[in-house]
Amino acid sequence: TEGQLKLLEAKGYKNKKVIFGIRPEDISSSLLVQETYPDASLDAEVVVSELLGSETMLYLKLGQTEFAARVDARDFHEPGEKVSLTFNVAKGHFFDAETEAAIR
Repeated sequence: TEGQLKLLEAKGYKNKKVIFGIRPEDISSSLLVQETYPDASLDAEVVVSELLGSETMLYLKLGQTEFAARVDARDFHEPGEKVSLTFNVAKGHFFDAETEAAIR
């Protein structure tokens, strides 16, 4: 978000490498959410899909980065499939790439 960018700049992270962290429940596979926030959407490859009753845990890979998303149970995907996901960036956190300390 704009507020997050201002915080990073104020803390001296303009044009510096940072790590973005987000909880699995703050990643959506909903088409409606993707259409509403297209700039916050990415395609990733499913590594493992684990059905857990009312939800599915997707373990994904995007380039060399692996992450998890907690999605609706109907969004079960096979390994190797590509899936579009939208990140609730307002719920994300940034970390210093060298020290891994939270940027607050």
